[in-house]
Amino acid sequence: MRSESMWPSCHLGDTVTENAGIKRRTVLKGAAWSVPVVAAAVATPFAAASVTLEGVGNTLSQNCGKYRLDVWPEDSNFGKLPMTGATVTFVLEGDLSSLNPTFSGLSITGDDHGSPRTITGTATADTVSILGDQQGNFTSSVKISFPSGPNAGKSVSANFGIGPQYVSGCNPSRNVVKSSSKVGGGSGNGWREAQTTFSIANAIGSGVSLQNATIWIEFLDSEEFRNVTSVTGGTWTGRAGTRIYDLSGNTANEVKFTAEYKAVTTARVKINVKLAGSNAVVSVIETITGL
Repeated sequence: MRSESMWPSCHLGDTVTENAGIKRRTVLKGAAWSVPVVAAAVATPFAAASVTLEGVGNTLSQNCGKYRLDVWPEDSNFGKLPMTGATVTFVLEGDLSSLNPTFSGLSITGDDHGSPRTITGTATADTVSILGDQQGNFTSSVKISFPSGPNAGKSVSANFGIGPQYVSGCNPSRNVVKSSSKVGGGSGNGWREAQTTFSIANAIGSGVSLQNATIWIEFLDSEEFRNVTSVTGGTWTGRAGTRIYDLSGNTANEVKFTAEYKAVTTARVKINVKLAGSNAVVSVIETITGL
């Protein structure tokens, strides 16, 4: 079962407003900055005979003065296409003084630091992300060009208008635990094994380092369990007389462990993480089903 506590996000291009029902790649005319998020996306025209490359898929998350925009190429059925090796160009305009953009999945080859600001790079993953601080309105265009492969010589583009955010009551340092589990085999005689995976995400969904974090889990119910074993490194050690296990020697940012459970169909594990340099503990209860 997947447990995830995330800040709200807006999927650009799916709809312009919550109930508008406007299809993806719809052009928004006369963007109004009076709403939290305003977005538009349009595919660059290319040879009509081609149905392989159609447009730019995208999602936007905004919270507490930060933003994250993910982009990728899509086919005519909105399927995600590979883009590793493609040339990606962002052009940023508007209030750029507080943006301080960083990128994920992009090897930067050029940045003119101008206004508008043009940033070019080579995609190193099939999704490219731009993220950073945001205090004012700005627009971002993106162009994805393919120098080789089945779409050689073709490109798609999209334009995004990113409006102001509501920040009342937000907590920019809030982190959340993301967790999931899957059930495998077991050693027999009623014992079933499950693997649980967890990581930490920040207010805009980006991964957070677990290096030097204090991590412990607690088996909440009365079921029998045994063989708590790390899959990603480190050692789980039980506290005497309790159902609590501590992880030492972890080097992974996505932690995986296995445990065996006996004669139950459901088990609950509370995952607790205290990041290095922080006094706050973030927790989630992962419910394992199908045992």
